[in-house]
Amino acid sequence: MGINANSAQTLADGLRVFNGSLNGTLDGRNYSNEYNEEARMMELDAEADAAEVARQAEKQASALREERELERGKQNTRWGRSGLAMNGSKQLVRDATRQRDKEDEEDVLFEGELKEQDVLDRGLRDANRYRIRRGLKPSTLSLGSTIYKYKG
Repeated sequence: MGINANSAQTLADGLRVFNGSLNGTLDGRNYSNEYNEEARMMELDAEADAAEVARQAEKQASALREERELERGKQNTRWGRSGLAMNGSKQLVRDATRQRDKEDEEDVLFEGELKEQDVLDRGLRDANRYRIRRGLKPSTLSLGSTIYKYKG
């Protein structure tokens, strides 16, 4: 069987489209910049989501702090009205409660940081998967951030 002109042209067109998709071009147009921009937008969206997670964690920690301080204030008022001195084991219990409250607040903030980092990592992975599916290389800068996590 011989290859006629139409078959050869169809084969050439198919190869051009295949090669173009590998190189980020199609019909002579380079899509790699658009794909990179779209991936960067995905990363920016993840950064915004992570910032919102951090704000929510701070808000939650602040509410917890206020609630616990209010409760300690009520307890101190009761002690003050009783006319008893705050010393010995009662003072130790009060100090331990204050320390526990501080640790609970720090736990809320730490969990928020973990969630924030998870959102950033997920956004980076999604953006790089998007790049790879489009035949582009993952962002070199973003790959570095998986090793050196900078919080600015």
